[in-house]
Amino acid sequence: MKISSGMHRRFCDAMTLWLQQNKYQIGCVPSDVNLTTNKVAKAIKLGFKLVRTLTNGTPSLDWNEALTWSGASVEEITNALKPFTSISDLIGYHLGWNDNSLLLVLLADELSQGETSQRFDELFELAKPLQPLGLHVRGQAPEAIVQPLLVYFDKAKYVEKVPMLFPAGWKYSYWRRTILRPAYINVTERTILWTDPRGFAKAGYTLMEMFGAKMDPFSTQDLHSVLDSMA
Repeated sequence: MKISSGMHRRFCDAMTLWLQQNKYQIGCVPSDVNLTTNKVAKAIKLGFKLVRTLTNGTPSLDWNEALTWSGASVEEITNALKPFTSISDLIGYHLGWNDNSLLLVLLADELSQGETSQRFDELFELAKPLQPLGLHVRGQAPEAIVQPLLVYFDKAKYVEKVPMLFPAGWKYSYWRRTILRPAYINVTERTILWTDPRGFAKAGYTLMEMFGAKMDPFSTQDLHSVLDSMA
């Protein structure tokens, strides 16, 4: 099956629109010049709201002291993200107070199994400079979560490669607070398959889902929305 470059471009254009609509920064240069101020202010407001809820209106924690910005400049954020551009087709990211999350698009039809596995290793290592960025809660830096979306337009290649790649995709380091969690997209069947967390992290994901947290940042419904917008 021959995939046109135009189809790749339309998919990336549709994904760019979805990322923008879901408040991701696009590319490796932050576009919000008030990035640090805005995120600190929003997090402090959210923190006060949460604490008031838990304490019936009597805050027991000074969030102005508990939440601190890492001090990262636009240049430092750009330098941390720039290496991802050479091994990804599209980058979207959040810098937050719970995690620094990257959602990457990798057009995977022409990648061999070995190349894809190597790409996973590279992405996991590149995540290390991301972890200190963003908001720190009582000195604790957020997790760095790298979530590559491997996009297969050719169904035969998806069927051939994904079963071999799926078990090795998940990578996690407790000490580095870094997670790599790929997802595999079958464009023909309009499906997405997220790698399952393992070990202690699996229990954490399960618990968060029980409390209604959305652990998959890009769902089947999101995929359908992107594909429909390409038509």
